[in-house]
Amino acid sequence: MFQITLDRSRSRSPGGSKDESLTRQLYRQFRRRIAEGRLGAGEKIPSSRRLSEELGVSRNVVLDAYGQLLSEGYLEARAGSGTYVAPGASFRAGPGAADRASGPRQTPLPQPASDPPDLIDFRTGVPYLSGLPFRELTAAFRTIFRDEPPGAFGYGDPAGDPFFRTAVANYLRRARDIECRPEEIIVTVGAAEALSLCAIVLGRSRKTVIVEDPVHLHFQQTLKTAGMRLLPVPVDEQGLLPGELPPPGAAAAFVFVTPSHQFPFGGVLPIQRRVDLARYAAVSGCFIVEDDYESEFRFEGSPVSSLRELCPERAVYIGSFSKTLSPAFRTGYAVVPPDLAADFREAKYALNNHTSGCDQMVLSKLLESGALERHIADMKKRYRKNRTALLAALDEFFPGSHGVVNASAGLHAVVRFPGSLFDADALSALESGGVRVYPVEAHAIRTGRYGDHLILGYGNLTADRIRAGIGRLRAVLEKRCR
Repeated sequence: MFQITLDRSRSRSPGGSKDESLTRQLYRQFRRRIAEGRLGAGEKIPSSRRLSEELGVSRNVVLDAYGQLLSEGYLEARAGSGTYVAPGASFRAGPGAADRASGPRQTPLPQPASDPPDLIDFRTGVPYLSGLPFRELTAAFRTIFRDEPPGAFGYGDPAGDPFFRTAVANYLRRARDIECRPEEIIVTVGAAEALSLCAIVLGRSRKTVIVEDPVHLHFQQTLKTAGMRLLPVPVDEQGLLPGELPPPGAAAAFVFVTPSHQFPFGGVLPIQRRVDLARYAAVSGCFIVEDDYESEFRFEGSPVSSLRELCPERAVYIGSFSKTLSPAFRTGYAVVPPDLAADFREAKYALNNHTSGCDQMVLSKLLESGALERHIADMKKRYRKNRTALLAALDEFFPGSHGVVNASAGLHAVVRFPGSLFDADALSALESGGVRVYPVEAHAIRTGRYGDHLILGYGNLTADRIRAGIGRLRAVLEKRCR
């Protein structure tokens, strides 16, 4: 009906060796038609049964694609009527986007090491370290030290190893539906350095950054260290509120957002707000810097699309391997507008010369072999089980007296405990009771609104430890109430 063509030869096999699932192909084609205005607001789309018959695919393929489009705000369901294209979802990408798209396919500071051995730490952002793919990592290290020439272990290109940047570009295309070229990628020492480079390059004439509030404390510190002034904008359960942005004349260097999984609340920025943000950047002359925080571990639907596709000439996309693999690698990247690539490369050289060549070579092996994506799939299953264990423990120990703000993705959940105040005294009492937790208030710029909210990280815990930790939390809070 909509001239949709599905290529079964590209449908992903169980081992992950093929290009793209039928669901992803269908989702992408609908999304592109809506974004480009070829499917207009209010236009009714076929029922899942009808479309599955027309395309000759399982109805589940269509249901999954529709579900993803609904969750991102491209579609809206009307009870008793059907499914329609949502208003405000159309946005034509800026010049140059089509050329690239059609190109060749290719927390708070750490705690001391002297923690009591029985302390249960709900620190967020720490992946399951015992589940690392040690066999693949060992083989990759052996291979590079055996086969690489001596010159490979000298100083590298400040922008990153060309082979690694190509591997990252191919990975982003497969996993995140992001079309970019290796020359647009700058390899960094984690996401924080990528943000520092944005402050250096984009903040040469403007020293104000618009940020979500709350925003990760580490990134606040990174931006302030780079000499930037933070202008906070409130968020709700879906992320940043475009209506609260300052007037375009505020002359901000860029807007820093986490649209795929807002930290800490976990909201997904809907397409209408993304369009509003892209238009704001165009009118104000500022850039958008998006940190793709933990989006790989989304439990409902596929990873959401990036803001970069709306305005590639004004957007910088930041990612890292700290959560998907291990913080020890300290390897991240920034996908930058092509006309700024030379400036970012120069700033990277001045700031940190280059990123570890050994880490880039090892990660290249994992990306090329598909080992990293298999590891992500395994960890996603584990984190889903841990999330279930956390929610069950909260229901057991806090029945009817807690509220989960969002737990649809990532390595943590934000939970509200009405009547509690997690100030310094409370946190100290909890540590004495054998559990360490992290308040949302620590990441707030405008404080005083989230005193009863906690960020409970579950990535590096077992189900038994999660339950025990929530039990300790309950015991300490009860004791303090008495």
